Amino acid sequence: MAFVVSDIDAAMAHWTGDLGIGPFFVMRAIRFKEYRYYGAASEPPEITIALAFSGAVQIELIQQHDGRASIYLDRPAGLHHVSSWLTSAAYGARRAQLLADGLTVAQEGVIAGSGIRLSYWIGDGPPGASSENASQGFFFEMSDAADDAHRGRVARLETAARNWDGRTPVIEIATKA
Repeated sequence: MAFVVSDIDAAMAHWTGDLGIGPFFVMRAIRFKEYRYYGAASEPPEITIALAFSGAVQIELIQQHDGRASIYLDRPAGLHHVSSWLTSAAYGARRAQLLADGLTVAQEGVIAGSGIRLSYWIGDGPPGASSENASQGFFFEMSDAADDAHRGRVARLETAARNWDGRTPVIEIATKA
């Protein structure tokens, strides 16, 4: 579950202090590689991402730091997207199927440093939604975070949450451009 926030440090303080969820692992000032916005190669936004777990659910906070075109500015507050994690092979096959089914890729890229591929999808909205309400919902993200190359990283974050004693609520992760 991902939330777009205007102040990531205040949001992390709320989640850790008020809700008891943490620790958050923060990657600051990152940019996607191979970034596309609604199908067009674009200059990627600069964002900060913070990740924590509550049980088996990953909580992601995202703050965008510039005005470059992105879905984070399209829908800039609140619950933004839910995600499914696939292997790299399954990601490619599922991406092709979603395109064949007529869904639209709103944004896609590769996270610099980790190499995780991701795409954000929009469609007609949930069953029964009117077309006016469909654009107001959240996005569906698909990533290859379940690939063997990424499983260890995800498992370490989940283990950190299980063992968290409330100290060290934020852990800064150096990022590679």
